[in-house]
Amino acid sequence: MAKTIGFALGGGGARGALQVGALRALFEHGIKPEIITGTSIGAMNAVSLGLFGTDLASVDKLEEVWKQGAELQIMDSRFQNLIVRALIGRPDNSAKQKTIDFLTHLGIQPEMTFADFSPLRIGLVSTDLTSSKPIVYGVDPQHNVLEGVLASIAIQPWFMPLDVKDKFLIDGGFVSNVPIQVAMEMGADAIFALDLNDPTPLETSNTLNKYIDAVTRTVCGRITDLEIALAELKGVQVYHIVLTSGGLPSWDFSNTTALIGWGYAQMQRKLTEWAAENLELAGNMKTK
Repeated sequence: MAKTIGFALGGGGARGALQVGALRALFEHGIKPEIITGTSIGAMNAVSLGLFGTDLASVDKLEEVWKQGAELQIMDSRFQNLIVRALIGRPDNSAKQKTIDFLTHLGIQPEMTFADFSPLRIGLVSTDLTSSKPIVYGVDPQHNVLEGVLASIAIQPWFMPLDVKDKFLIDGGFVSNVPIQVAMEMGADAIFALDLNDPTPLETSNTLNKYIDAVTRTVCGRITDLEIALAELKGVQVYHIVLTSGGLPSWDFSNTTALIGWGYAQMQRKLTEWAAENLELAGNMKTK
């Protein structure tokens, strides 16, 4: 494929394990990126590929990372308690510290910059509440990787906003949950978008966590539709897949192994569908 391939890895918490299986299917068929953009948990997966590489051996390592991370239970399921603590000015910072410790163990040292990922180009999306605009870590190779990940995953109530100089940063999903536009701006003209915005209908409920989940799903889905439309106007091919978990909550990491398998199976089916529709893609895919 004589195009610059980009992967846009969307946010979705624990559902990010679906992307691990999907990446295995992509690599098996010889589809590898030069550019990777990530939002929230997609940012975690993006920097992991920056560390490990873009081949099947890297997916093996990524699977192990996910299994180790699942045991840490970084995102506390006591949603309401976390909100109350944040409201009274006593936020729980354990998720942030666990994440920093885990990233350091992974190999993301405090002084590491995006230049260390070269020649792979990686961009991580965060939301700046001061300017009401997206901030993309990695467009400057000297941006700090650890800061970029923490800014991209800062979803309340688990993570408090990141105060960086004149910026007040929160999770990138509020401006670009599947960072297709950023991938285009970084030079990709064929983008595989791995969307975790699970469309599984929620049961009617007035509980706060389900209400917030439904609102977030609606807003993120609308933004993704607009980015896909923008890509179409610019002549950029987007291969978009919504990886589904059957409605599992984004903070529940207990189903990691199953999600990896589901992501692999869904991507295999989608690749077959895309190849039937796109002869150029089919001609450049390896057969297993």
